[in-house]
Amino acid sequence: MRLGMHTYSLYHHGVAEDWAGFQLPWPRQMDIWRLMDYMVEVGLEGLHLDDTAFDSMDTAHFSRVRDYARAQNLYLEYNFALPSGFKLTGAPIGEGDLDMRRAYELIHQNPDINRINIELDLQCPLDNMKKALRIEREALQKSVRFCREIIT
Repeated sequence: MRLGMHTYSLYHHGVAEDWAGFQLPWPRQMDIWRLMDYMVEVGLEGLHLDDTAFDSMDTAHFSRVRDYARAQNLYLEYNFALPSGFKLTGAPIGEGDLDMRRAYELIHQNPDINRINIELDLQCPLDNMKKALRIEREALQKSVRFCREIIT
């Protein structure tokens, strides 16, 4: 089982779509290269990306991203989403949610499923960039630990 992350989980780092007209109150904090490096640092094996994660939407850039991901042994998936402002979200992972734990147990038992992507939806302070980025990173690291417990 391979574990990855949806870029929305690091939304306040500036690597995910601005949902419902939200404007990030500080400059982007991470580019696609740093994002892939961070996935390796936290022990993830892939990314579920949307347009905002890319610096360019041209073929040459996609090729460089693909090659870098392969060198890092990361899988990439592209998010084809509903229009901005319409979002279905689940419960945060690792917060004691028994339904989410049961869902991951069932996924783990299904041999046809070989990847899971984490997506966090967090409330972060918009007047304190360092705190918001720390909250996102800590929640992601907690979710990775939780998922590893379930899928290993």
